[in-house]
Amino acid sequence: MSLPKDLPQEQLNQVARDWWLKNLSPLIHKVEDLTDIDIRHLVGVNCIEYESFIGRNLAQILKSGFGEWEVDKFLSETEEGKKLKEYYEKYLQKMTLTSAGQLIGIYVKDQVTGIRTTINW
Repeated sequence: MSLPKDLPQEQLNQVARDWWLKNLSPLIHKVEDLTDIDIRHLVGVNCIEYESFIGRNLAQILKSGFGEWEVDKFLSETEEGKKLKEYYEKYLQKMTLTSAGQLIGIYVKDQVTGIRTTINW
């Protein structure tokens, strides 16, 4: 995403919040039924790597591409943000997508959201 550098803070907050809501809403419910066997399957077919001792910062991930916006408010005030935080802490924080997992993930996201992702290699 390419945003103007001089975007006022209020607009930046709204753009980032709207983008995450639009892209996250259809996907967040897919994680609700995630089980240990699902994670093991994804590791087994080399879609994810699960590292029990490493964790990434969710706020930093959500700022990527947007810069400084009100991530903490998003995570505490929206249903999608609350669920994302819960699932992130429970499952996703220790997972890293492999290249195969990234491609499959993009395809699934495109199918679920109806938004086509452009990949620039």
